[in-house]
Amino acid sequence: MPIGIDAVKAGSSYNIGEMEEGLETISAELASSIRREMELEDLVERLQTEVDNRRGQDNRTSDYFSDSGTSSDTNTATEDIERLQRKTNREKAQIRLDCQKKVQEHSERRSRLEEKIRRLEEKVTHVDPVRVNLLDNGGRMKGLETTCEDLRRRLNDERNIKDNFEELLRALSSELHTSHNEHDNLRDEVIPQLRARVEGLEAQAAEYKKLVYEHTKMQHQMQSSRNDVDHKPQTDVQHHMDSLGEDGSYYLSLKRSKHSATPLGPRTISKSLDKGVESQETLLRRVRDVEAQRDALHCALKSLLVRQVHQTREYNKWLRQMEMGRYYASGAKFMMSWNSPYTHFAT
Repeated sequence: MPIGIDAVKAGSSYNIGEMEEGLETISAELASSIRREMELEDLVERLQTEVDNRRGQDNRTSDYFSDSGTSSDTNTATEDIERLQRKTNREKAQIRLDCQKKVQEHSERRSRLEEKIRRLEEKVTHVDPVRVNLLDNGGRMKGLETTCEDLRRRLNDERNIKDNFEELLRALSSELHTSHNEHDNLRDEVIPQLRARVEGLEAQAAEYKKLVYEHTKMQHQMQSSRNDVDHKPQTDVQHHMDSLGEDGSYYLSLKRSKHSATPLGPRTISKSLDKGVESQETLLRRVRDVEAQRDALHCALKSLLVRQVHQTREYNKWLRQMEMGRYYASGAKFMMSWNSPYTHFAT
């Protein structure tokens, strides 16, 4: 429908609304004037009834002496009633005149408005179709320009969102690649080295246990040999003392052998004991070093396992984020294709 016809119809409906409001106002004023007129008529009738009642009473009770006083009162009341009637009639006439004027003005105004509406309708019917089409095309062009601006703004927003998602995706890909390389390095190099070191420490611990066992065995043997050495000189001295009186030459030879053999036994034993103590201290130092290395390797292995678990968790988290980013990017591409300006122009 042309825009001019719509404007004319809107103006005519507005004028008709004003006319209806004016009619309602006049009707309310007319109703109030009629109500006031009825009230005045009721007042006149009531006063007329009172006057008639007074006249009847005056006629029944009148005599020669009272006729002069009552006649003057009756005349006064009659004049008041007549004056009130005249006033009421004047007010009624004025109200009727005002109502007639208002109705006439409203009728004239309505006639003018109807004539104006008729002329506008005739003018609209004779409007050039080319001009109407130009007006319609101008409105459509403005609407299309507004739509194009909105689509251009939304396209820029979608491009910014796409660029942000691509940057996020690249960052996540680089972090994922780094974490994957670290994970492979831990799996292929560090963990096998640590396992080899742990196995070596376990072998050293087994060797240490074997050395401790041999050391304990050696201590028992040394203790038994020391006990044998302590008891053997006493038995030899007792035996030689018993055979001292039998053979003097044998005693002298025994005494020489005793002096020559007695100092050699403790020196040999002390040397063997010193060697055993030194070997024991060396073994203890080696055992402590092995235990320290084992504890350090256990701690390192534990920390690496914890780090591997953490990196696996972070890897899964980054993988989910990358999948969500890819999902949002695909959704943004779909929205861009859906909200493209070519689609709107096509529709």
